[in-house]
Amino acid sequence: MLRATSATAVVLALTVVSPARAEEPLAIAKQGYFFVGGKYSTAGDKQVMNGQIYVEYQIPKKRTQAYPLVIVPGAAQTATNFNGTPDGREGWTQHFLRRGYAVYIVEQPGRGRSSYQPDTDGTQAYPQVLSVQQRFTAPEKFNLWPQARLHTQWPGTGTAGDPNFDQFFASQVPFVQKPEVIQALNRDALAALIDKLGPVILMTHSQSGAYGWEAVDQRPGMVKALIQAEPSAPPVHDVEFLGAPEWFRDGARTRTVETLRPVTWLVGQKQGVALPGLAPPALPRNDATAARSRSPCACPCRRRVVVPTPKASRRSCRRVLLPFVYRRRRLRG
Repeated sequence: MLRATSATAVVLALTVVSPARAEEPLAIAKQGYFFVGGKYSTAGDKQVMNGQIYVEYQIPKKRTQAYPLVIVPGAAQTATNFNGTPDGREGWTQHFLRRGYAVYIVEQPGRGRSSYQPDTDGTQAYPQVLSVQQRFTAPEKFNLWPQARLHTQWPGTGTAGDPNFDQFFASQVPFVQKPEVIQALNRDALAALIDKLGPVILMTHSQSGAYGWEAVDQRPGMVKALIQAEPSAPPVHDVEFLGAPEWFRDGARTRTVETLRPVTWLVGQKQGVALPGLAPPALPRNDATAARSRSPCACPCRRRVVVPTPKASRRSCRRVLLPFVYRRRRLRG
């Protein structure tokens, strides 16, 4: 029997690992891929297609969960990064398949197997070794934010020349550079995917966090739960942060405006209180107790939104902000 699952239950699946289960053969009932979304465009004297996304899927033989899990990888990543780890362990795909979920993994428009069209998608950004080392694999060696010293999880040295780092960096790919372009492409493509699949649980990671909020806004009744794994930005836009360094600000003001709903965010007095050892949270430039902004997540799924963030992440200080931000009311008029 298939059963519906809450976002909290999915997060428990993120944290509870059974070594015995990982050793069992994984039985797959069906697997494959398809493309969804996209449109034909004219580029000079050529007719091209852009905006489509590649989606690969696996459905376990022992499926127990009613809602499929849709994963949207972050910057420079593809479905490959969720199918295994650089040091040879199983990835998130197998983790959730073993727990009875059908898993669909997206490759963002203009990246990997989702064809890139320079005439319509614009310029590309490229992964850089130093940036990857500083932000992800060895932040404790650079200490660019206070909690970076807490990092212990990357296998090996986390620097170029280490076999695990080299495997990871080899998997990184160019991606569409302009946030307003890629967000619009992801908004339309994810809506088309949800229309095709029906109700889903949506999981984003890092840079793709911005697109989770918009997917919920586009299909509020179809996204049954939203998991924002270390998302790129808080779910607000057009807010200027006081004292916010660049590693906090990234992505915070890149929402596409036309689909957003006006919302008042009620921010508690404790917003400005830093936790021991963490960077102080950045305050909006208006009233510290009632920051007025817009959010794409004023939707029926708001009680099923989970934002797991590692303690050593440059984004972990947002955990101070988010519990107080998630009280809100709709503006009238």
